[in-house]
Amino acid sequence: MAMLLVSATCVIWGQNTLLLPGGNETLPLAILMPVPYACIVASMIRSSMHSFENTASLSIARLDFYVITLALVLTLLLAVGSLALGGTLGLAPLVVRNIVFWSGVGFTSAALVGRSLGWVLPILLLVPLYESGRADSDGQIPLWAIARHPADSPWSWFVTALVVAAGVIMIGRSSAWRRSRFSRFPLFIAMRRD
Repeated sequence: MAMLLVSATCVIWGQNTLLLPGGNETLPLAILMPVPYACIVASMIRSSMHSFENTASLSIARLDFYVITLALVLTLLLAVGSLALGGTLGLAPLVVRNIVFWSGVGFTSAALVGRSLGWVLPILLLVPLYESGRADSDGQIPLWAIARHPADSPWSWFVTALVVAAGVIMIGRSSAWRRSRFSRFPLFIAMRRD
């Protein structure tokens, strides 16, 4: 449902330009839509089955991988479809790259902060990245400002792939880490014997 609402927003207002704070630079709203999309994808790995996660980490890791892969593919299809309907299809490569990048940041957030908080890092980094990642007087964008690089930048695609891979690995390992950490405590060992 949330993906459909974000897609509808992109269709209706994707062409509208936003004035960024602190300057006179404007961006189409469609350029900023990858962050809500990525937050939705990252929130799909939320789970309240803590005891299952602590005892069946391999199953959870596989399930997480399937869920985030399916969610990311569906999100990319919805995003490109909404860009086409909204008349901003030319932004599709940039939006697709940024959805994948911000999703990787969301996966990292979910692994570090908690499964239900996969949206925290994308939201926290959005404004600082866009504000401090402006091009200098020579038109050079800082290397770390991945979401601000043009869609044909090989560097930005390489870093995006690294961020997603790191996020997926961290999500896969977070269940195993919790299982091994919790098994060291006598209380949890006693609970496992019951």
